[in-house]
Amino acid sequence: MKKRVVLCIAIAAVLSGLGGCDFLGGEKPAEKVIIDITPTPVIVEVTPTPTPVPKSTKYISQDKTFGIKLPDTSWSVKTEENKAVSFESPEQGKILIERGNAKDLKTVVIPGSKDIVNALEKADDDQDGAGFTVKSYETDVYGGAEVIQYVVQYTDPAKHNGASYVIHKWYSNQKGYYGVTGTVTGDETALKNIAASMNTFVVAALEKARKAGVTAPEGQGQGTAGATGAAEVDENGNLTDAAKADTNQTRTIYTNDGIGTPILIFTDGNGGWLDSNGNTYTFVGDTDAYNQNEESFYYGGESGEVYLMSEDEELDATYDTDATSGATVDVPNDGYYDGYYDSYIGNSEYAYGYADDYDETY
Repeated sequence: MKKRVVLCIAIAAVLSGLGGCDFLGGEKPAEKVIIDITPTPVIVEVTPTPTPVPKSTKYISQDKTFGIKLPDTSWSVKTEENKAVSFESPEQGKILIERGNAKDLKTVVIPGSKDIVNALEKADDDQDGAGFTVKSYETDVYGGAEVIQYVVQYTDPAKHNGASYVIHKWYSNQKGYYGVTGTVTGDETALKNIAASMNTFVVAALEKARKAGVTAPEGQGQGTAGATGAAEVDENGNLTDAAKADTNQTRTIYTNDGIGTPILIFTDGNGGWLDSNGNTYTFVGDTDAYNQNEESFYYGGESGEVYLMSEDEELDATYDTDATSGATVDVPNDGYYDGYYDSYIGNSEYAYGYADDYDETY
């Protein structure tokens, strides 16, 4: 009997350890449940980043008549009007394109020679010509238009709104003009960039004429000049011998102040006349001319050769007596007209004489 009790206890202990003897008061263990969890995918909406598209550097006018390729993407349109469009780059400078018809052509001055460029710049220069240098002056023909390009360098950019260089390029014929001006406020690289950009300027009508083989400006033969054309110049921008002798290109006029000081004037390419100081002149009749200040001048039909001859020749002559005072008068190097030389003495007294009275005769 004792052995059975011991055996039962032993078996109960074993079963209890195995969790199987609930009759000994032990709790039934919880059943193990295996749960298969499949994660719900999270949908994230991703907008792809587009590949940046470089900003175009090409500009075409709204009426499709002209276009230009700007130096780089730092340039933007600042103003856009019918007759003028401007572009600007903070680090490089500005480009202005302007245009006009035949009527507008009369209101602009397109310098027909390097001398005229110097005259125009000098008129605006407060250093009497020392504040600038005309670096180059070139002419060409493009599809029925005369092309004039010149570059001006300024000594003190601060006096010219920060501009160290200004590049001018003009296209003109009887129908009108286009003007492209590049203002350089950056370094030499900016100068090269702006110059290269200006060379990409295209006018649709002129390009069509170029492709058709047109090689001379409309209304004139290539290389000719007249009362409505600019005075002929050589590759250095100086007047040619033909221009000096042609009264349609150069003229010698005289002041009407009793002194008769000669002045050399040139055609400006637009039917007008200029002197080396930038003054403009208009002819009324055959012998009278007036400047922008309405001062009158006498014209006796002489070309610019007369003025230039008086500059080049060394006059060393003396009148024996003055017509009014009887004094001996030295004749200044001031030119001649119809064989006479005039010398101002003062108080409205003059000396007169023939060219044959001089050591130098003409």
